[in-house]
Amino acid sequence: MQIIEISPFQAFRRSVATVIQVVPKELRYVTILALVGGAGPAIAIWLNKIIIDEITRLLSVGTTQNAIALILAQPLLLSSIAGSLLVNLVSDGSLTLMLLYILPCA
Repeated sequence: MQIIEISPFQAFRRSVATVIQVVPKELRYVTILALVGGAGPAIAIWLNKIIIDEITRLLSVGTTQNAIALILAQPLLLSSIAGSLLVNLVSDGSLTLMLLYILPCA
């Protein structure tokens, strides 16, 4: 058997082509889960910035005795808090799903 010399890029291309041929559906699922898991922290940081900005704005206006009522009266703050919780849940869940999906295949 003849040994052929190939560059690292050619080896990478051949290995990716092999993976696409062997397990296309699994590769698609893992790619989607990795993208969701990777975008989660950036979206969470953006939502946390909105939360901090809104709380700072509310505190600069004045204080209140009923903080829960004040939060519930601010739709942007309330939706940012809910979005932050949802993004963290989905991001962490996608990582768990990816690990559960990859490990049994290995």
